[in-house]
Amino acid sequence: MIIAPRVTALLAALNLYVLATDQDPGCWRALIWRKLQAANVTNTKFVGTQPAQGCGFIYDGANEGHGGGLATAIVSNNQLPR
Repeated sequence: MIIAPRVTALLAALNLYVLATDQDPGCWRALIWRKLQAANVTNTKFVGTQPAQGCGFIYDGANEGHGGGLATAIVSNNQLPR
């Protein structure tokens, strides 16, 4: 993944909070975190109540992925704030 220099500079100037809500198997959160670190975007904080999965290396993998939960159900059940 190549991040354009201007995007990298913008991201470096911000505090970037990531709320991952997907319960997909695999280590996609870990891979995103690693790529951000490699691009020198180190001011990232993954947030959520669920812990990181074991992906073979240490990373900030807090998330809000709950098995069986669907974003479409939140909309269908009228659970969005107004």
